[in-house]
Amino acid sequence: MDFFYSSVRDSEGEKDISVKKDLLKDVAHGFYIENPAGIWQPVKLVVTEKASIDDAFIRPALDGASFDVTLKNAGQYVSDLSIFTVITDKETGDTLYSGLSADGIQLKSGESSVWTYDIRGLKPRLWSPRNPCLYDFTFILKSSGRDEIDKVMVESGFRTFEIRDGYFCLNGKRYWIRGGNHIPFALAPNDVRLADTFMQLMKYGNIDVTRTHTTPWNRLWIEAADRNGIGVSYEGTWPWLMIHDTPIPDERVLELWRSEFLSLLKKYRNHPSILFWTVNNEMKFYDSDKNIERAKEKYRII
Repeated sequence: MDFFYSSVRDSEGEKDISVKKDLLKDVAHGFYIENPAGIWQPVKLVVTEKASIDDAFIRPALDGASFDVTLKNAGQYVSDLSIFTVITDKETGDTLYSGLSADGIQLKSGESSVWTYDIRGLKPRLWSPRNPCLYDFTFILKSSGRDEIDKVMVESGFRTFEIRDGYFCLNGKRYWIRGGNHIPFALAPNDVRLADTFMQLMKYGNIDVTRTHTTPWNRLWIEAADRNGIGVSYEGTWPWLMIHDTPIPDERVLELWRSEFLSLLKKYRNHPSILFWTVNNEMKFYDSDKNIERAKEKYRII
């Protein structure tokens, strides 16, 4: 089939329009011209015990971090579990921290629970484009007998960013963003050599920050940005969804957009190179949509 029918809303109400099937891929995911399908990026199968670490979210500070560790129990009731945290300098191998983080944990059958804790008083080497210092954060789940049940390692770094008095501050200090436009990720998304080489060329040209555009970067390219010291403005998916004076899509399409974008936030939130998340690229409905009320609704949706 070359076409399918989709329901959209405009100022005159709901109506059906014909849409080329490629629109689903082209609008959402950008520059891929070979229409990839199936498994085309690296995947892995992780086998764990019934009780396991499902996710770890690192919220860094200048003297440590806060952690949200999600535990999941796919078996029977378990009790007296413990979480240990080990933080190791990626370059030197030195241990920055090692210790018990949570104790006496109980999980019901089928339960998923988030355990939040702080580790402060540390003196880490901070991540920045000029000094991309990385750490291995290892989270270990142990039983009451201190046997290891599961272990998850996350590569990340210590850095903070904020807007203060109209200035962007990295690690508490004003930071001048020397940036260049998007780079050719989509040419070879699984090529480590291309990612490292291009980012090193950027550094030689005094470019410290770039942006993803139309096609979201995968983990390989974001990890290259982490270790090469390239700050990233991450655009996400469907950046032209409500461009100019087009109708507002069906709520089901908007929900797909929301869920996909939020999944990217969760997947890449531990990477220190990501400094910004952006929602659209040149939608320009604020200038081009003649229906002012519809333009306001688009703003509300974003």
